[in-house]
Amino acid sequence: MKSVEQEQQKPRFKWLAVVLGVAAVFLVGGIVSVVGHAEQQRQHVAAMDRQRQEQVALEEQRREQAALEKQRQEQVALEKQRREEAALEKQRQEQAELEKQQREQIVELWKVEKKPVITKRVKPKYPATAQKANITGKVFVTALIGKDGKVEEIGKITGPKVFHAVAKAAALQWEFTPAMRNDRPVRVWVSLPFTFRLK
Repeated sequence: MKSVEQEQQKPRFKWLAVVLGVAAVFLVGGIVSVVGHAEQQRQHVAAMDRQRQEQVALEEQRREQAALEKQRQEQVALEKQRREEAALEKQRQEQAELEKQQREQIVELWKVEKKPVITKRVKPKYPATAQKANITGKVFVTALIGKDGKVEEIGKITGPKVFHAVAKAAALQWEFTPAMRNDRPVRVWVSLPFTFRLK
């Protein structure tokens, strides 16, 4: 009897073994699927984290570049402001010097007690064009003699125009003893003659 019962129970054990085997397969597959999904999720999170870090680094780089650009622009603006201030200061000083010179009255030559005396005379070069054309003449150059006896400015020039440039260049190199009035040097206008003759 036992053997018959045992023989009848064998198919049941086989069926149970099959069911358990199938269940084990599904269970293992489920575990693998869960593990695979978890790994994918982890990789996705890691990728998102890397992307976030890269974005943060990019934003930081942009902020640094913007800060450097702002600093550069501020430096350029500061340099420009310094140059403008220096130019204004120079202009102010020049204006002050000009006003000072204008306040120092230029005395007429006939009013001085001691007229300027030539201490250095420079002869002008004869222009080549005048030589070729056999042009001669006399030129008068009006020059402002400063308190130091040097020519400060050239005024009116009369005579043949071909000689004007060389006469002016020579007159600027002349030097004098300063004109004196009330025992003080003064500025005066004088007329300097230049004669151009061909030998």
